[in-house]
Amino acid sequence: MKKDEPPLDFPDTLEGFEYAFNEKGQLRHIKTGEPFVFNYREDLHRWNQKRYEALGEVWSYIQL
Repeated sequence: MKKDEPPLDFPDTLEGFEYAFNEKGQLRHIKTGEPFVFNYREDLHRWNQKRYEALGEVWSYIQL
């Protein structure tokens, strides 16, 4: 982990990520209605990748 990188501690629910599926089955941000944004932190590719993977883990449980 880089010195100034935030912890790799992510939510374990879609709501924790502030995302939900809309009536069309699209993943959208709860507050903005925008689709998922990979580059949540522009300067932290590794952190963004880990966040993406954590969200994928949550989503895989939903599909089961």
